[in-house]
Amino acid sequence: MADDSHEMAILVERLVTPETWFFRHYSSFQALRTPLLSLYQKYSREGRSIRLLSLGCSTGEEAYSLAIYLSHIGIAKTDYQTHALDVSERAIRIARNGLYNASSLRSDVHRQYLGTAILQSGTHYQVAADVMSRVRFFQRDVLSDKDMSDIGNYDIIFCRNLLIYFSPKYQEQVLRQVALHLNPGGLLVVSPSEAWLVSRFLQLSTVAPGIPVFCYLQSAQLDDNELIPTAASAKPKKILSSQRHSTSSGKPPSSSKKEVAELPAYRQEEDDLAQGAEAMANGEMLLAEQCFRRHLYVNPGSIESLQLMEQLFLTQGRLQDAAHCAMRRERVDQYQQAGRFNDAG
Repeated sequence: MADDSHEMAILVERLVTPETWFFRHYSSFQALRTPLLSLYQKYSREGRSIRLLSLGCSTGEEAYSLAIYLSHIGIAKTDYQTHALDVSERAIRIARNGLYNASSLRSDVHRQYLGTAILQSGTHYQVAADVMSRVRFFQRDVLSDKDMSDIGNYDIIFCRNLLIYFSPKYQEQVLRQVALHLNPGGLLVVSPSEAWLVSRFLQLSTVAPGIPVFCYLQSAQLDDNELIPTAASAKPKKILSSQRHSTSSGKPPSSSKKEVAELPAYRQEEDDLAQGAEAMANGEMLLAEQCFRRHLYVNPGSIESLQLMEQLFLTQGRLQDAAHCAMRRERVDQYQQAGRFNDAG
């Protein structure tokens, strides 16, 4: 049994994809400003702390970005708790050390925090001790009810670039955990390529047009079957349907049933990435490859597309093509460090 656990741990480390950086998709952070400040005012009166979770946190850049951003908008460090979970022991070890190379700072957003929240140390960058003290990292498996049983509930959950790597069965399991641990009226943040997945399983409202930040509408009184329909009964819907409600203020929507205008659709290249991820999860590999290639044609610096293409080729046994994707991904990473690809999002 011990040998099996050891082999499983080795397999996990080989399969996980620790691809992340500080302030990735920065527009999602900006969309949280108003609801965070509203929640801060409310909880301050009640003597409560805002609770945030980075689910599938990888090497920790996202969780530290959250802590830095909350301080940036004026929320005291004693008034929030940031937790971060990942299945990879190695990723959690790196996160707790808080030491990164230049590829983790490929977004220009980080520059305003250099010298304060992020300190340069030779060719590496160290998260300041004050920031590190505000984030707690745990090795947990999001697919394990036992691992997730004692984490409590959160006001905001980041679950970005995690769902796209799972089949529909496990996507549903992850989102079931989100439903269990996200407070009613809480906010769920996913990546642009995963927005369509969320609408299949959770009743949500968009917070800002074109940005994958969603308000969780279901009440805690609903039973387990009503929280998330089964994959068989869930009907895929466009995530930005006119049937949903949003607020320009960013505050959780009220119970009013007033309709709002249909929100603008995501850009075509984002649709291609989302459609490709869905096709891959459904075993439609030819369609998935076509979608990823279209996305790469428009966005040659897309790490996500290259990662998914590499995974697709490995599944098909196309090792040479997979190696080419890996090599191209490394080259893009080098270009981004040199400033030739500018992805502030």
